[in-house]
Amino acid sequence: MNDRLRLVPILALFSLASGLYAATPDKPTCAILTFQAQAGLSAQEANMLSDRFAIELDRLGCYRIVARSKMKEILEEQKFQANERCSAAECAVEAGQLLGAQYMVYGSLGKIGELFSVNTFLVD
Repeated sequence: MNDRLRLVPILALFSLASGLYAATPDKPTCAILTFQAQAGLSAQEANMLSDRFAIELDRLGCYRIVARSKMKEILEEQKFQANERCSAAECAVEAGQLLGAQYMVYGSLGKIGELFSVNTFLVD
């Protein structure tokens, strides 16, 4: 099975999670934080897969995706850094407020042998 087909079930859940996007002419804004690299993946691989996730989510057409380069620029400008003082959800909410995004996606990626694990969360 190719990698794109593996992302489809995950992306379908996000389109269902927003629920109201079809009822409104304006698409809600969504930003995807770089997923945390866990077992078997480097930070560079997690960054690349986070970019890929954003591209595939954008292809669904249910959200206006904040460009990851623009997101990085804004967060650096605001001196935002996720740290151990806040939970992942709290940091995602804070980043979303700085970005003006209605929804934030965060999560982690890992690889054990040939098995990839993708854990994603959507916060409003």
